[in-house]
Amino acid sequence: MTSATAAQAVLVSQTIPDDTPVFGGHRNLIAGVEIPLFGQSRLWPGDCLRRPTNRVKSAWQASFPTDPLWNLRTREVVFGMLNCTHKILRDAGLFFQAETWGMSSAKETCDKMRLIVKWAVEQQIPQDLADWVADDWQDYLDHQALTSGTSTLANDVRTIRFLRTFAPILSGGGLLDDPWPGRTAADVAQRTSRGELSTPEIPPAIWWPLMRAAWFYIDQWAPQILERRDQRAAATEAATGPRRQAYRTQDLDAKIATWVQDPTSLVPVHARDFRGYRAGSVMWSTLGLWITDGISSHVFVGGRNSERHQTRQGMVDAGRVRPITAKEGRAALGDIPRHVRARNRRPKELDAQVRAWLASPSVRSPHRSLGQSCD
Repeated sequence: MTSATAAQAVLVSQTIPDDTPVFGGHRNLIAGVEIPLFGQSRLWPGDCLRRPTNRVKSAWQASFPTDPLWNLRTREVVFGMLNCTHKILRDAGLFFQAETWGMSSAKETCDKMRLIVKWAVEQQIPQDLADWVADDWQDYLDHQALTSGTSTLANDVRTIRFLRTFAPILSGGGLLDDPWPGRTAADVAQRTSRGELSTPEIPPAIWWPLMRAAWFYIDQWAPQILERRDQRAAATEAATGPRRQAYRTQDLDAKIATWVQDPTSLVPVHARDFRGYRAGSVMWSTLGLWITDGISSHVFVGGRNSERHQTRQGMVDAGRVRPITAKEGRAALGDIPRHVRARNRRPKELDAQVRAWLASPSVRSPHRSLGQSCD
């Protein structure tokens, strides 16, 4: 199998033309938004589909492996998932219920395929699926079980079985047989899972002294730890500025009232469609930051019967609006003192700090000598 660093060539499918829309069979397409074509080999954005509010844009697209054959293979599988009743599938003898799989399933399949490709390259397994045997797929699952739970392994099994389900439309051929015939994905995952704790069980002879040492740290070193914490907080505040001041509800209401009474105050609205927001919709978060000097973007969040909702709606109904673009809104917020948060340290940085502490010759770990009773 060629490595991902080799020169990549886009392969042409023998069953699906490159100019075929990949979301053609969906009923919830957004009018006027471009639909990706099958020939787009890097990724298929789902902008033409209505995206759930809990999904960011980067999680609403199908991104394919870079290996040419696996790239084509994955695109053909995902096309079948997204077009269950397409004529191409029916002509190949594949019949499914309408919209059996959606964009979320397609993205997950792409993610799983990339993991399979990476493992296959490391194990030097041929690209031709006909050369794979059931033990190869089980070896892959065993590898995944080192870091994954049963639910993740079950999804791995379903992805592998897609290579057999959609075999009639795969240009390079699919799986001829199910690696786990007669068994459900959950059963395969359960039997594959290591079924043990990620951390080996610690015997009492080890963890009991650890508990004593932990109490020693708390009892003897707590004042020093708290003092060090205060020093770090002071240093962070000196470098990034004071923490954002907390405002009471009455203070925020007073700010809103003052702003509303000013006849020059206008409610910002989107001048054009932007990331799911229609032209004319109110920029409530931006307005909240303007009024509160950067303190809160949620001051107008509330029920329809709330006083703030009635206030804001009254201004909109009265025509006190100002159409602006998102870029203009960000530019205006640039003049507001947005307080900087202290940067959270990454796990690698924390590990490096622990290793440096352990390597210091001045470090002494507390321990209790043998024969000393436990209180």
